[in-house]
Amino acid sequence: MKKFLTIVLIGFVTLLLSTVTFAQEKKAVVSEEHHHMLQLHHKNAAEHAKVLHHHVQQKGENMNKEVVKEHTEEIGKSLNAAKQHHAKIQENTTEAEKKITQKHHEAITKYHAKAEEHHKALTSEIAKEKPQPEKIKEHAAGIHENVKKAEAEHHQIKKMIGVKEAKEPVKK
Repeated sequence: MKKFLTIVLIGFVTLLLSTVTFAQEKKAVVSEEHHHMLQLHHKNAAEHAKVLHHHVQQKGENMNKEVVKEHTEEIGKSLNAAKQHHAKIQENTTEAEKKITQKHHEAITKYHAKAEEHHKALTSEIAKEKPQPEKIKEHAAGIHENVKKAEAEHHQIKKMIGVKEAKEPVKK
């Protein structure tokens, strides 16, 4: 009888642990998707800001306004998407994760807000009949700097909670 109860108890504990492990793995996968998307949108916004800055630095007042407008719009889309994925990450953060990542999440929120301020000013500047190249470069640099800082904070979070990097696809 003792042997039977021991086996039943071991089976129950194993089932309980596997259920908890499965739930944690499933949550990590959901969160991991949003981490990858946040990283992608940060990279996209930073690259558009960098290329915009370069274009205006090279062309000055002879800048291609359509190209400038496209970069500005893409930056806005990426900033909005980054904020949405950051919110999803925060929704899926466990209490244990919150304790170790909270300051990084707060920093990301702060850097997103600063990047958005620069984007709003950039959007206003390019709407003018004669946008000033120096203002465009200033705001593109501000966006780039703040998005890079946000991604650095995000990288710290990923390391803390064990988010795996996406691997290069390999054709077999």
